[in-house]
Amino acid sequence: MNGGVTPRGGASLGAPGRTALEIGAGPPLMGSAAPDHAVSECTTDSFEFRAASCRGLQHRANGTPRQDAFTIESNPNSDAVVVVVCDGVGSLERSAEAAAFVCRRLPALYWENSDWAVAISAVSAELAEIACVNGELVMATTVVAAAFTGQHVLVSR
Repeated sequence: MNGGVTPRGGASLGAPGRTALEIGAGPPLMGSAAPDHAVSECTTDSFEFRAASCRGLQHRANGTPRQDAFTIESNPNSDAVVVVVCDGVGSLERSAEAAAFVCRRLPALYWENSDWAVAISAVSAELAEIACVNGELVMATTVVAAAFTGQHVLVSR
């Protein structure tokens, strides 16, 4: 199936699968500032960027917010753009905060140092300061980042 209509009348691309049909959109989130979806797009002379995220099936079923985050940020002093994508560790209650924190901080740290190893070490140290509460780890995230300048891409490792 290349496309069609979901049981609720919305368009779909491919078969949504049994789980998606059984879970649906889930209940509204109470007291959460995290939206179910995030979408962004921008262009430079050399690149077009588009990013999107939506709350996954397990988060819908459990009534928990989406735990991933992304940012696309340009350097005001050049034509460079940094893209950061984080996925909070689902087993920890506040991982959405960790993902958002790293997306906020990592671009500035990269601009300051022009070195992914230095920037990631610095953001890891900052995150470690807030990730434990009363000696218990409450948040963590994964991260992938890249800097785009002209026709070059510098990826974090």
